[in-house]
Amino acid sequence: HEEAAAFMKAGGRMAILDDYGKGDQLLAHFKIHRRSLPAQPLNYLRNKPSLAIATPAFDTSGGEILGLHPTVADVKQVVLNHGTGLRHPDLTPVLEVRVASGAPVVVAVAGQIDGPQAKGRLFAMGDPSAFINMMLRYPGNRAFALGLVHYLADGDATEKRRGRLFIVANEFGEKGSFGGVTPLRKSIDRKIAALMEALADLRHNGFPWWLHMLVAAAAALAVLWWVLRSLVRMYKSRLPRFARAIPLVAQGGVAGRVAVLSSDVSPPALALLEIRSALVEALAHHLDMSEQTPPSLLIEELVRRGSLSTDLERRSRNMLGSMSAAETAVVAGAPAKVSDAEVKVALGI
Repeated sequence: HEEAAAFMKAGGRMAILDDYGKGDQLLAHFKIHRRSLPAQPLNYLRNKPSLAIATPAFDTSGGEILGLHPTVADVKQVVLNHGTGLRHPDLTPVLEVRVASGAPVVVAVAGQIDGPQAKGRLFAMGDPSAFINMMLRYPGNRAFALGLVHYLADGDATEKRRGRLFIVANEFGEKGSFGGVTPLRKSIDRKIAALMEALADLRHNGFPWWLHMLVAAAAALAVLWWVLRSLVRMYKSRLPRFARAIPLVAQGGVAGRVAVLSSDVSPPALALLEIRSALVEALAHHLDMSEQTPPSLLIEELVRRGSLSTDLERRSRNMLGSMSAAETAVVAGAPAKVSDAEVKVALGI
């Protein structure tokens, strides 16, 4: 956009003929905007409103009729082909489509771009297909095309020159730069514009077919790699569950009980309760009393029979009290504060 403006400020001439393409970005840079043609133009060809007939527009700058634009000096009418209208507040209207009631819609505009040393020319039209071979069979279209070429390439009354006319259409490449725009900046701008265009196209049309094929091929290769990797992997043989050894903690009897009590995760309180149970059972058997007899009564019976010294009686009562407190805590689900030293002391009674 900056290069186009610099080109015309240096005296260059440019015509932008675009209807529904991407030329709207360049047109918008010069404040030219598209608009729809009338649904029912005053004149059209073959009963098709899309083939509207445009006629030359008189330049009414400053409220005065100044005449026709040079491009349409020898034109009576131009047959359009699915074109669009243009809107700009200052540029000179060149062609317009009239309607039965209301203001006509401008199809082509032109203007001068003042530069420091020369005046460039800008021409814009909303129907490039008016110059295709099928449309050039109409005399007005041929005369208009010839007038546009002279307007772009030839001089005027104050300047005699024979310029070179370059016609570019659809996609085309460029080399170099104009107007002080560096090639690096131009390349970066093009890359950014191409990226934004690709994202816009992706948002409207979705992924292209080749990207679907690429993703499908990548997914197939990933599945194939996973299958082959699984097939060649060596697995260690595992014993069936029925042939595995049963852990001691899962066994019953004395061995299973000892494995549970000696486990690192078992609290010392369980071992203390096991010692209490064994002590009560042994005392009841020795005194020929029931195993359900409370420990305090067993101690009193031993004292009555004179089997315990005073020191051993005190130690036994204290230990049984600690064991009863640990049992109460375990039954209530509270943590029992029993250390390994207390278990060893209980074993030494």
